[in-house]
Amino acid sequence: MSPRRANPTPDFRDFVIWERETNDTIDLKKIYIDMAGDLKAGVMLSQLVYWRLPRKHRSDADTRLTIQRDGRLWLAKSDRDWWAEIRLTPKEALGARRTLEQRGLCTFRVWKFANNPTTHISINEDRFMELWEQLLNTPLEDREAGRIEPRVKRALVRNVGSKPQSGNRRKAASSEHVQDDAGEDEGGEGDPRYYQKGNNEITKRVITELPKGQKRNYQKGNNRITKRAKTKLPKR
Repeated sequence: MSPRRANPTPDFRDFVIWERETNDTIDLKKIYIDMAGDLKAGVMLSQLVYWRLPRKHRSDADTRLTIQRDGRLWLAKSDRDWWAEIRLTPKEALGARRTLEQRGLCTFRVWKFANNPTTHISINEDRFMELWEQLLNTPLEDREAGRIEPRVKRALVRNVGSKPQSGNRRKAASSEHVQDDAGEDEGGEGDPRYYQKGNNEITKRVITELPKGQKRNYQKGNNRITKRAKTKLPKR
């Protein structure tokens, strides 16, 4: 007769009971992912909303946030704190913070908290409400299929109150903005090679890869491309 195990392996029914009873969850609405344009940033935004909302059985004006500075409410969280909250590593939390800042959804400052320099986060409520309303007015089937209206996409990539940290980011943001404005007809208003001028006139600038041996001729008032052939000298 084989000895009985002191701790028998639980079967799936034990897991079902645990799943029903546990409250170790993250409440996430998909609209926050749509607003942030990224899954990890959307999870962080959802958690920020949780802290901003009032406690249960409290008035709507009540909130879980207790830090007030510069006329707004702040949440103090270091990048390491986000693992305990929503299972984001410090590197992932940093990327999510940058995404939310670039979308104009949040403002970040570093101040002392418990005598340690800590990142403080505040939701830009006007910007938040703008994107929330736009997405609510987008048909659900379009959002679920990834078809977001162009004006919402432009709002998502618009950089409000912050600057990209490098020229590459600035170039990427500019390219993404042009792509979002693009339509179907090439050579028309939807052409990504169109640039809006200060006098509201649209002019076309074609970016062309020149064959070897040709150079652009940037003469005043003349944007045409002329050919400058390279001449091979006879060998001596």
